[in-house]
Amino acid sequence: MLTGNTVAVAIAFIGILCYVLKSYFPYPPVVVIGIDLGTSFSGAAYFNNGFGNVSIIYDQRNKPIFPSTVTFYENGSIVVGEYPGFSDISRHVTFYDSKRYIGRRNLTVHNLLSYPFKLDIVDGQVKFVLPEGFKVKTSTSSFTPVDLAFLIILHVKENFKKRFGYYPEKAVIGVPVEFDELQRNETIKAAKLAGLNVLRLVNEPTAASMACDVHNRPSVENVVVLDLGGGTYDVAILNSVERTLNTLSIAGNDRLGGRDFTSQFANCIQEMTESGPGFQGREHEEFFRVVEEAKIQLSRFDTVEISFEKNHRNWLLKVTRDQFNECTDGLFRKLIKPIQLALEEAHLTVKDIHEIVLVGGATRMPKFRIIVRDFFNREPNNDVDPDTAVLIGLANQAGILTQGWPLEKSAIDIPPKFIRKINVA
Repeated sequence: MLTGNTVAVAIAFIGILCYVLKSYFPYPPVVVIGIDLGTSFSGAAYFNNGFGNVSIIYDQRNKPIFPSTVTFYENGSIVVGEYPGFSDISRHVTFYDSKRYIGRRNLTVHNLLSYPFKLDIVDGQVKFVLPEGFKVKTSTSSFTPVDLAFLIILHVKENFKKRFGYYPEKAVIGVPVEFDELQRNETIKAAKLAGLNVLRLVNEPTAASMACDVHNRPSVENVVVLDLGGGTYDVAILNSVERTLNTLSIAGNDRLGGRDFTSQFANCIQEMTESGPGFQGREHEEFFRVVEEAKIQLSRFDTVEISFEKNHRNWLLKVTRDQFNECTDGLFRKLIKPIQLALEEAHLTVKDIHEIVLVGGATRMPKFRIIVRDFFNREPNNDVDPDTAVLIGLANQAGILTQGWPLEKSAIDIPPKFIRKINVA
C-alpha cells in the first residue's frame, strides 16, 4: 500500500525527471515576436516556450536594439538600422523619426521638425523625399511613414531569420498610449505589408511595467513610467489592481529627448574650439556621433577623452560629467513639469506612487536618476535594462497569447478610451 510520503516522493521524482528531460524534446517553433517600433531605436524579442524566459533578437552588430533609420544610396541600395560610417563617401540620405508622423493627418509645415533631409506634405500627410538623381527600386522617390515602418519591420524579420532559419508569422507591437485609432491602424498596416499578422498592440508603458513584474506584487498599486527616448519624453501613470494595468494619465514633451542633450553638449564643446573655420563636409556629422558616445560614456565615468576633426585639424579634448550636467542643466529642468502634470491629471501625489519604471537609454544619465530620486523620495526600479524593458514586456505578452509555458508574468492591459496626452512644448 502506498503511503502519502511515497506518493509525494514519486511526484517529486517525476517532476525533476521532466525538468531534466525537457531540453531533449523539441519545443514548438517561435512564430510570435514582440516588436518595439521606436521613434529612435527599434528591436524585437521572443518568449522561450518551455523555458519561461525572454530572449532578445540581436541585430547584425550584435546589439539588442538598432537605430530606426532607413538609408537610401544613390545606386539604389537600401540599408536599415545603421548610420553610415564617416568613411562611407557614397551619396546617400538617412531617414529617421518616421514614427513621429505615422497616422497623422492635416499636418502643415509648422508641425514639422528640422531635418537634414527633405519632407513634403501631400494632402496633410508627411512624405520623406529622396534627392534628385537617386535610383530607387520602387516607382516612387517619396515615402510615407508607413513605408519606412514597413522596411524597419522587414529588417526585424531578417534578423529573426538569421537566428532561426525561418520568418516569424505573428507579432505583438508596442505603441504609445496616446496613439489614436488611425495611428494604431497604420502601425498594423506596416506590419501586414511586411507579412506579419498583428495579434495585439500593447501600450508601451504597460509593456515596461510587465517587464518589471509590478502587476504581480500586491504592494504595488500606482506605477509611474518615465520614457526618455531619443527624441521624445513621456510620463505615464498606471494603476495595478488584481493583475490589471490601467493607464490613468499621460504627459510629456514631444520635442525633448536624448538627441537634444547630445546637441546641447555638442554646442558647448564647439565653443571650446571656436577659433578658426568651422566643420568641413561630413566632419560635423562625425563630430555629433563622437559627442553622442561621450554622453553615453559619461554615464559610467567622470571624465572621458574625445577626438574629432574640424576643418581638417585633429582635436583631442577631455570632457567631464560636471561639464555635461552644467551644459544641459536647462534640459534637465524640463523633465519635472510633465511628471507634475501627470500626477495632477491622475489626482495623485508623490506619496501615492509605489514604483518607478525607467525606459530609454537616456534614463541612464546619472543626473536624470538623481532628479527622479529626489522628486519621488525613492529609487527607481533597476531590475530591467531601460533599453529592452518594453521589448521584454511585449515578448511576455506574445507568450501569453500563444499559451507559452511556464509563464509567470501575465496581465490585462486596459486601453484608455478617453485619455489625452498633456504635452509640454
